[in-house]
Amino acid sequence: MQTRHHAHAIIASGVINKPSVEERVEVRINRQSVLTRSENPLKLWAVIHESALTMSAAPGVMADQLDKLLQFSQLPNIKVQIMPSMAPPHPGMTGPFALLEFRQRDLDLVLLSGTLISDWVEDPDQVDIYRAAFDEIMATALDLDQSRNLIAQKRETLK
Repeated sequence: MQTRHHAHAIIASGVINKPSVEERVEVRINRQSVLTRSENPLKLWAVIHESALTMSAAPGVMADQLDKLLQFSQLPNIKVQIMPSMAPPHPGMTGPFALLEFRQRDLDLVLLSGTLISDWVEDPDQVDIYRAAFDEIMATALDLDQSRNLIAQKRETLK
């Protein structure tokens, strides 16, 4: 759910091989299309830490990014929650992960994202551990309305 400029700032901060920055940005932007396609858009439930809403970037980058988050959060297939900076310890503090769920539950898997290496968790028992962790993360984060309000408040401070 990133703007091109926001994605560029994030990717460029960790990539040494600069020519690959634009390629990675392009991939990140293009894969968003599955969320907004007219037929059967993918469902997304994202929990974003509050600190990600206040990244220092070039003028206008964060304002545009927050606008885009608000826009995506209004779509019926997308739910965005914010984890407040003062939240108690929760399973999300051990590192980012993506839980991918399918109609056939035994196909569910988890992507563990790293800077150099990512890994897939496919064992159903281990996937269930991540599912329970995500349930706890969602319960700890602000609810959907509170999250939208916080994003809007952060956006207002950038005017």
